[in-house]
Amino acid sequence: MPEQIADDVVRQYTSADPLVVRMRTHQLYGERKVDLDEVCYAALELSGDEALLDAGCGPGRFLDYIGARGHRGRLVGLDQSAAMVAEVAALGFEAFQGDVQRLPFEDATFDRIAARHMLYHVPDITLALREFRRVLKPAGRLLVTTNSANSMPAITSLIQDMLASIDYPAWERPDARFCIENAAGFFADAGFAIDERVINNALVFDAPEPPVAYCVSTLPALDIPQDPALYAELERWLLDEATRRLAELGGVWRDPTYAGVYVGSRR
Repeated sequence: MPEQIADDVVRQYTSADPLVVRMRTHQLYGERKVDLDEVCYAALELSGDEALLDAGCGPGRFLDYIGARGHRGRLVGLDQSAAMVAEVAALGFEAFQGDVQRLPFEDATFDRIAARHMLYHVPDITLALREFRRVLKPAGRLLVTTNSANSMPAITSLIQDMLASIDYPAWERPDARFCIENAAGFFADAGFAIDERVINNALVFDAPEPPVAYCVSTLPALDIPQDPALYAELERWLLDEATRRLAELGGVWRDPTYAGVYVGSRR
């Protein structure tokens, strides 16, 4: 299982493009216009001088957001993907390729740590949280975000039916490993006291192409051959099926989403 998780993550994040598609989908088609960057920035309660680690930083968009707000303190990105680390370095931030289960930092290095929508990719989630606790200063704050395992039921159903159409096993959503429904236990095991905020929203589509693009962005994470011909076949299937489902819904596809925002402090 841990090896499978690691392989899936490497396959997903050789490029930032699929992640950008999913982020843009939430930005463009959210029923309520929620700026998650702003929510997270506010939750971190930054004065401007803190040393901050963005763990699982991806292409560095959040670090860039913080930097653009005039932050003067040390901003560091860490990701296990070399491609992501290169993008962060190109933005001018300190960038480390590494594993959150074995952070390459001394004890009590950071005032703030952000780990946004990434812990469900980690083989040993509790170990990663304990590493965050180790490198966090005693009065520091940990920011974590994740989803509900019940988010986007319609898109999830479309992906599951797509896989069934080619006789492949059902999709095991990665975020079900660490989600709103089970996060509290992980934080307690790692020695964090937490405050939780759940943001209820929905994706609303009036055309089939946006949900299809979202589904296509997940293909590299699925346990199917990475074959361009297969991907093209699946995209055609998705477009036909999404068009049919949208018509059945009367032209408006509403898919509920739930995001959990956690602020942790060392107990």
